[in-house]
Formats: sequence, structure tokens, C-alpha cells
Amino acid sequence: MWSVELRRDDAERIALGGGEPSRELMLRLFDVVAEQGERLEKVERRLGQNSVNSSLPPSSDRGQGSKRLERKRSGASRAASRGTRARHAS
Repeated sequence: MWSVELRRDDAERIALGGGEPSRELMLRLFDVVAEQGERLEKVERRLGQNSVNSSLPPSSDRGQGSKRLERKRSGASRAASRGTRARHAS
């Protein structure tokens, strides 16, 4: 990475001047773009990981919600499903 920040107008001046400074600028820019591309790929791979496709625990899954399947409830009440009678006031 560069130790000095290069402004756009400086880059334009160097490019228009041509010669060795222009060549070095182009090579530096190429290296920076390549480094940023590698960093982006690494970040995208990490974002794509979850407990299904890596050794990460399920608690580390982001934004996926619960992976548990919810049970379907029958129309009967809990008491009726256990076989007890519902008590009605007369």
C-alpha cells in the first residue's frame, strides 16, 4: 500500500507526463486493485459461511432465523389432545 495518499489530480498529472513515473503509478494502481479484489473475495467467502457449510456452530448463523421446523398444530386444544375432558360451567 502507499504511504502517501495520491489525489486524482496528482495521478492525472503523472499520467499525462508519461515516462517512468506514469509506469510506476500504473503498476501501483494495478497492485492495489488486485489486493482489493483478493480482500473482497475473502470477505464474500466468510459472509457465505454458515453452520451448514462450515464448522461454525448454529448460533453463529446471521440473519437466517431458526432452522428448526415448526410442528403443525392440530385444531384440537391441548387438553383435548391429551384425552382429558374440557370442563364446562352449567
